[in-house]
Amino acid sequence: MKNLPDTVKDVADNTNLAVDFFDSLADMHELDFLPVKNTTCITLHCSADIAACLAAGDCRGNLECEAACPAHDFFCQFTCTQSYPSNAFDTMFSCLFVEHGCLWLPPPEPINNATCRDHTPVAEIDEAGLEGTWYVVSGFNPVYDCFACQMETFTVKDGQVSYTANFNMAATNGTEIWPSAEMSGNITGGVVELYGFDHGLPDHQSWNVMYQTEDTLVTYYCGDVLDQWHFEGLIVMSKTTSLNMERMDDIRAVLASLDISEDEMCQLSPANDCPAAIPAITFTQ
Repeated sequence: MKNLPDTVKDVADNTNLAVDFFDSLADMHELDFLPVKNTTCITLHCSADIAACLAAGDCRGNLECEAACPAHDFFCQFTCTQSYPSNAFDTMFSCLFVEHGCLWLPPPEPINNATCRDHTPVAEIDEAGLEGTWYVVSGFNPVYDCFACQMETFTVKDGQVSYTANFNMAATNGTEIWPSAEMSGNITGGVVELYGFDHGLPDHQSWNVMYQTEDTLVTYYCGDVLDQWHFEGLIVMSKTTSLNMERMDDIRAVLASLDISEDEMCQLSPANDCPAAIPAITFTQ
């Protein structure tokens, strides 16, 4: 693979570098979404954004990190993007994949090729009860739902929802980091529709509230990225760091209705792994 240069001289350099980089990435992972379907598209629309990415250490680090990931290792790619958060990366990906469609996503791995299961959410969500911060005590999706500490915060006003997720993970250099994700949307019946952007790509998720009490919340979600990748997950949340065990029979009934076994769920311990306050830890190379 052609090394990323320290400086980029002109539009042609930027475009050629992008083509070389993504072609090499495709060859390495035996993907058929490249070669670049329209090199002229990159030249006309995204050359400046590529140059800005290469000039930013975090964006460059992200590209180099993902290029080193083993084939079909989606969690490695996810770790790279969380380790090197970059506005320049988001802008470049938005230009390439969304605004002008110069590239398209690779064929999805199984985790991003899910079919939403038959499900029956509650008839109406208790909006006041949804408000506040919840601790994830159990999850289904191994990439998105099983971080040691995950805190989901909802703010609801007039049927409109703001959602923030905070979670801890190990960055590529082994240090602990606390990424966050923010989305917003609305409530209809028992479903929270959430919209946002994930590293420059539009992200839509339907959160189906399957069970809700004053201290326990179970949601089954289905999501998509660019209508090309489709994923699912289920999280069991508690208002405190410990689950009210009196809710287990109801939780098991929800799992059974979705044909998910307890053995498929990761079990978390926020009482041991969540701090009183999220530390201000940033990734450093």
